[in-house]
Amino acid sequence: MTVLALAACTPTPAEVSGEEWRLSIVSSGASYPMKLVGDTVGGAWGMSGGAWVHVNAEGSVSNRFQDEIMPSPWKVTAFDAVTPDVFAVGAVWADGDLFGDILLFDASSRTPSVLFHAERPVGDLAATPDQIFFVSYDASDDRAFDVSHVDTRTGAVSPFASVSGAGRTASIDVDSSGAVHVATESGRTVVSPAGDVIARDEEQAADPRIAVSPSGRVLRVSDAEDGVTPGAVAGDSRAFTESSSGRDACAERWLLVEGGQTQSRIEAPCDIAGFAWLDDETFLVSAGDESRSVMVKVRPPRTFP
Repeated sequence: MTVLALAACTPTPAEVSGEEWRLSIVSSGASYPMKLVGDTVGGAWGMSGGAWVHVNAEGSVSNRFQDEIMPSPWKVTAFDAVTPDVFAVGAVWADGDLFGDILLFDASSRTPSVLFHAERPVGDLAATPDQIFFVSYDASDDRAFDVSHVDTRTGAVSPFASVSGAGRTASIDVDSSGAVHVATESGRTVVSPAGDVIARDEEQAADPRIAVSPSGRVLRVSDAEDGVTPGAVAGDSRAFTESSSGRDACAERWLLVEGGQTQSRIEAPCDIAGFAWLDDETFLVSAGDESRSVMVKVRPPRTFP
């Protein structure tokens, strides 16, 4: 296991080899942290409240707009890119205990359309061009929840899998094989395209968010481990670290990068708002709070599985 710290004192080397982790600051133009998803073509969309920002594959902001998508008291709880300009959006009514909707939102025309109405809350979701996987749960039961999928063309809904844990905080993503990765506070489950559980671990995490690259590399939040000495990431890490200066809780939370049988933990700032894979080689992280935030691209070593 390799542990990598994004430390303010890390010098920027004159040359960065392909065997080092590399970090670079992205100027998103936003002064607030954002939830992030990949845009399917090497960039990412970020969302905070009703503010939306698109960062293209070159790391520049190519679109920015304000849109709440759903009228109050509806609240957007999750989104993912179906195509570069069309999102799958999950929304719940009021406090999220009654019911929810799955929508398609066209960022070009700013047009939402309800794809499916659920008579119970919906949680996180993950999209492909053909279908949207989404969490639905009973607000009074934290023992188990369902993952279903809805056809993006017809709106037809089919059950996919039942998973143990709290649906309200569960996180899901899908890789290019169609396998769905589900993370809860009590562990992680991988479900095959046929709906069969093919892997499960019981590593607990207070924050169970997860992002999966097309080939299945996993990026997730992990509780820190005692007795591990951090290493260093090449690049300009000062802004990333200073975005959470003065907060000690971040020492208890890491980003865990998994590829094959290899794990690397990145000691990140507090208040990780979002992260997403841009491709199989690079991921984007947004961190901080409304008074100070930062967005960075991180590229694993060439030899990382």
